[in-house]
Amino acid sequence: MLPNTPLKTFAAVAALFLFSFACGGDFVIGMYGVDNPKDLKLVKQTGFNVFQTYNKDPQVIAALAKEAKKQGLKMMAYPNNIINTPYAEQAKTWPIYAWYIIDEPDIFNTPFEKVKAKDEAAKAAFPDDKTAFVISQGFTKINYYKACDILMMDWYPVPHLALESLGRETAKAGAAMADAGVPQKPLISVVQAFDWKDFKQYRPDNDRIGRYPTAQEINFMSYHAVLSGAEGLFYFAFSEASKTPQKWAALEETVKQFKYLSPILSRGKLLPSPDFIKAPLEAQKRVYKGRTYLILINPSGKAVTAPEQILSNKYKTLFQTRSINFTVKENNGNLPPYSAFVLMY
Repeated sequence: MLPNTPLKTFAAVAALFLFSFACGGDFVIGMYGVDNPKDLKLVKQTGFNVFQTYNKDPQVIAALAKEAKKQGLKMMAYPNNIINTPYAEQAKTWPIYAWYIIDEPDIFNTPFEKVKAKDEAAKAAFPDDKTAFVISQGFTKINYYKACDILMMDWYPVPHLALESLGRETAKAGAAMADAGVPQKPLISVVQAFDWKDFKQYRPDNDRIGRYPTAQEINFMSYHAVLSGAEGLFYFAFSEASKTPQKWAALEETVKQFKYLSPILSRGKLLPSPDFIKAPLEAQKRVYKGRTYLILINPSGKAVTAPEQILSNKYKTLFQTRSINFTVKENNGNLPPYSAFVLMY
């Protein structure tokens, strides 16, 4: 669904999509768990610019890298089976966004020294590449924050936790990085795109009821994470989201919005939010190419009356997708629970 903007405006902004991620500075929109090169065409067409693979077979990783380069995608992969092998030299030409060092060390209380050693081994083998890893919560008892170049944080609340908790954990991760003296490190939030029922639980007595997030939930979690400090978004996971056309469509709507917003979020000037935005509402204001963009969210479980100012004709709703976004006017001046809007003027 195209944004609700005049054709000339859309064409001008759409031209900005012809970016080179290799040059850096673009908003990260990533997909977890892409293990088949044949799937990369869909990943690219949907609007992702990065993907992660769990496959550790060097031959498969090499095939993924070849197709990723063809599609103009960046990739993340485990370096363990590449270092000190015949693949190591060719890996220096792969379109690597970052080497994926370890998955959720905080769950297993992995010593910091072990994580740091994996980080250093990858950097020694591939000094021109970045390294990344993911933690399962914003604050960890073991201080992992100085390891690797990029910190990722996954938190999957649907349906057993408050939907706004992903944003809150993202903010905690940002605060923990600042306390560790690395506030400049990129922070990426991983958004839920799976059903908990499809995964084995750590506790055998846990019969948690699961479901796949709705399109609106995926949309809200994504925007809330950004307003909470995320400089990029990943979605977990391809194998789950691609099970049915309906699940993929629920994810695709949000991905296409962030593809549109990518240059605005990465290169737009961040300004203070308007004074009329009051709690519980949250907002982020950016100016890019002479236009002002206001991301406005309601991170509460109750409808909130919209500020009068945004009901004027000055503010235009950028996206109008029936399963996610309505104009504020259409909703009788109310912002629904857990809703996100992008306004432009």
